[in-house]
Amino acid sequence: MNKRISNFQKKGYLLFILIILIIMSGRLWWLYNNYNIVTKPKTSGLPIKIARYYWPGYYWKEIADKMGWFKEAGLNVELIDANSDYNKSDYNAFWGRLYLSVEI
Repeated sequence: MNKRISNFQKKGYLLFILIILIIMSGRLWWLYNNYNIVTKPKTSGLPIKIARYYWPGYYWKEIADKMGWFKEAGLNVELIDANSDYNKSDYNAFWGRLYLSVEI
């Protein structure tokens, strides 16, 4: 039982393979172009102002700053000393000028 493939079936197989190749090349093109968009986020460049307190549990900010982890992550962070005027730091946090505590 030797089956022969007709010319019509051969053209169908070739058309199917061509469609698969077009879909795969389109998918690869889309992935390549979107990869560049995802890896380069647009930022304003303004510093993130984080309040620093001399209190247990808040020293991670100092450690991250001293070790350069903020810069390594590409963050422009400015630590603000909030110990001198606590009420002013609360006021600035209320108006969005300062982050009092940051959860990581």
